[in-house]
Amino acid sequence: MQTQEEYYQSTLQNRKLLADEEITKCPCPNTLCDWYGDCKACVALHRYHNDHIPMCLQHMLVDKISSLANIVEITTVKKDGTPIEYRKYVKQKDSEQQTDPVLLIAVDNFHANMIGPLLEDEGILHYKTGKTGIGIIMRGDNALETYRFYVPHGMLAKAQSLLESTFGEDPYIMEALENP
Repeated sequence: MQTQEEYYQSTLQNRKLLADEEITKCPCPNTLCDWYGDCKACVALHRYHNDHIPMCLQHMLVDKISSLANIVEITTVKKDGTPIEYRKYVKQKDSEQQTDPVLLIAVDNFHANMIGPLLEDEGILHYKTGKTGIGIIMRGDNALETYRFYVPHGMLAKAQSLLESTFGEDPYIMEALENP
């Protein structure tokens, strides 16, 4: 077992690793997946469906499970993945229905806590992503983080209009809307 000091040093090293984009970039080969690059959403959906673990984590288990299966004289078989044609079909249907998600705005935590409920109250479908970065590295909270709100393409104009009418006097929001 690690000592407290060893654990502390390990934690400092992990914080440095999380600042490296090479470490945190999505390694999934399914680049057409709706959740490619959004690891938090990907893992949450895999946990919910309880069907299999994300592809980026499978390599850690395959050899260990195969060795264990061999000990009890059984074999393992790799399950076929989702055909690429299915992912292309989703992209095609989304574009036909104008449901492709588009970036509405990228804001700080303070503004994100106002925008999320506002979009919900107006019935505008959206999802919010956050990028863990400087706030964690600096041992701060999420006040330093940037949050991105995505809406379906067909609802972009309505969402922009809502934010403009609600936050028209806020130069930070108006600048963020012009340059998401």
